[in-house]
Amino acid sequence: MHEFRAGDKVTHEVYGDTVFTVLSAHTLWRFGGPRGYLLETHTGGVLLATERGLSAAPASFSKGDSAYLAGIPVSVLSGPHPGAGAFGGAPMYLVGFADGTARSVPAEELTAETGYGPDAFPRGARYRDNVGDIWEFTFGEAATRDGEALMRCQTYRHLPGMPLRKVQGFYGPLTRI
Repeated sequence: MHEFRAGDKVTHEVYGDTVFTVLSAHTLWRFGGPRGYLLETHTGGVLLATERGLSAAPASFSKGDSAYLAGIPVSVLSGPHPGAGAFGGAPMYLVGFADGTARSVPAEELTAETGYGPDAFPRGARYRDNVGDIWEFTFGEAATRDGEALMRCQTYRHLPGMPLRKVQGFYGPLTRI
């Protein structure tokens, strides 16, 4: 599970796209129970929620903003637009790449900072996930069509590489070993 800090913007699966601000984090119950978060609503009210169902709120961008998609710089061309089909109504942005191409991406995949580049995740290093499995980058720095680095879990080597952003999202935080 991802840990949030005071000031982080989050959403909760029960409340859809409603964005809350984390006021504080606490361990609930005794003996290391789940983390609980005191959240502030946009109207100033508060609620207590467990870590289950919480996700980082997608960054909000406007036309002309610079952003990063899997560590690659992009320009926001338009959005947010309501998603459809495979994206289940999630907000989408149209982004442009340096080579002049453009594509529509879910808001949750855009960040305001690189965060996933080689400076943050050196490609020659190995990483331990939140359950102790070891991950490393695929041979030859293989990447997705958009250039995002792929990782492979040493425990499940038969599976294909997974993009770094998804590994961090599903199994993070990743700790360099």
